[in-house]
Amino acid sequence: MAGGYGKTRKGKRGDIKLPGQQRSSWERNLIRVFKYQREQGIITHFEYETVPLLFPGKSEDGRGNRKVILDFPNVAWEGELGLGLATPVHTDELDTWPAHWFEVKGRLSHGGRLDQLSDEILMELDRRKDKDSRIKLQRLKRHYPLLSTRTWVLGAAEYAAIEKRFKPLIPEWES
Repeated sequence: MAGGYGKTRKGKRGDIKLPGQQRSSWERNLIRVFKYQREQGIITHFEYETVPLLFPGKSEDGRGNRKVILDFPNVAWEGELGLGLATPVHTDELDTWPAHWFEVKGRLSHGGRLDQLSDEILMELDRRKDKDSRIKLQRLKRHYPLLSTRTWVLGAAEYAAIEKRFKPLIPEWES
């Protein structure tokens, strides 16, 4: 199933008050982590699937991927984010654009900062029947190079680290 979500349970959950429906338990759990960190005063702002990025040169009636909507655009925090990633520590003095973007990709064994992920790593998505995601991420790197330095792709390894740290702290965690 190319680009499908055959093994996921789509939908809304009572503890998540956001518009739209989240496609996976990983996305819902990351929302819970961000909400938890907002309550702790670490995350100052986050959004879920609010910003469509259009790829230049793609018409509305053309073929192929014309846009990408990342899972979590505009995530801002102060201090250490603590997701087990090499994310920067933010202070007002060090960063004039504190927002970063996050994309959950359960079909990748590991992720990282998008501009540092090689095409070889992204080809793993093809082998796992998610070619559309690979193409969108490669186009994002090509057409939005500055944004790709601030976009974090979360694969299975990153999610496992997040789950290990936050599952005991969040009662609504979905396994």
